[in-house]
Amino acid sequence: MSKPKKVEIDLSKPYEENDIKLRGTVIFCGVTFVMIVLSFGIMWYVNKWVNAGIAAEEEKNRGPMALTKEERLPPEPRLQLAPGFGVGEGENRISLELLDPHAEYREVSKRWAELAKNGAKDPHTGAVTALPVDEAKAKLLEKGEKQRPPEEAQKALAEANSIFSGASAGRVIVTR
Repeated sequence: MSKPKKVEIDLSKPYEENDIKLRGTVIFCGVTFVMIVLSFGIMWYVNKWVNAGIAAEEEKNRGPMALTKEERLPPEPRLQLAPGFGVGEGENRISLELLDPHAEYREVSKRWAELAKNGAKDPHTGAVTALPVDEAKAKLLEKGEKQRPPEEAQKALAEANSIFSGASAGRVIVTR
């Protein structure tokens, strides 16, 4: 056994000298950092390799009646933020899965405003299915819809109020 090195204390200095060298600490921290980064890289590669193998095995053993991702979704309407949640049909469908809850309102409002402004056409036949609001108002005013005369309307209201039903329980509206 070797004898410990005798350390002399210098009382003229207000501090005690440190025997730990900075070089060793820096080397230790550097090697530790490199090993951590290397182990993360190796684990990332192994994870990717295993997942690729699992996906290939599942694709190889997939049954002929297995459902696709879209077929496994529940029918509309779906909950917000759930897989498959969106607005529209076919090519015009927009996925709103990971967007904020108000995204649906904004998208539907935008589509309704466009429908009111431009109308709608059937994608298969090209026939007009909805007119723009201004054009529809103009056509209605051109047609000249006629109202009932006030006497006839009052007579129809009185006749409707005089009918007894299970919901009325015999109550009658009295008009004065």
